[in-house]
Amino acid sequence: AKFLFGDFAGKNMPFVASNSLRLAAILKPYKTLQILVEGIYTGGRYPINDVENRSTKLGGFTIYNCGISYEKQHYILTLRGNNLTNKFYYGYSVVTYQGTSNTNWYYPSAGFNVLATLTLKL
Repeated sequence: AKFLFGDFAGKNMPFVASNSLRLAAILKPYKTLQILVEGIYTGGRYPINDVENRSTKLGGFTIYNCGISYEKQHYILTLRGNNLTNKFYYGYSVVTYQGTSNTNWYYPSAGFNVLATLTLKL
């Protein structure tokens, strides 16, 4: 996405990837069981405050997730694995400028993690 008007017309909007893609498959082998497999690609992005696009873009990345849910009567038990390949990537970045030089500050995203939930239907 680019700015259409104003001082930054034609520049990329900061922290908005030029390309992104999410592919997911949900399998339901039984009425009470659901399996999710997904891949998420996010293209390169400028830091969140770099409206002039003067900084270096953050590189693109792909992560893979999966999950399984079991539903019975009044509850749903879910186990989800995120970032299965433990891909290191930056989830957030800001830049500071001093004259003609700049400094990028990076904040990494979580590596491999697991989330378990129990949902009660009232």
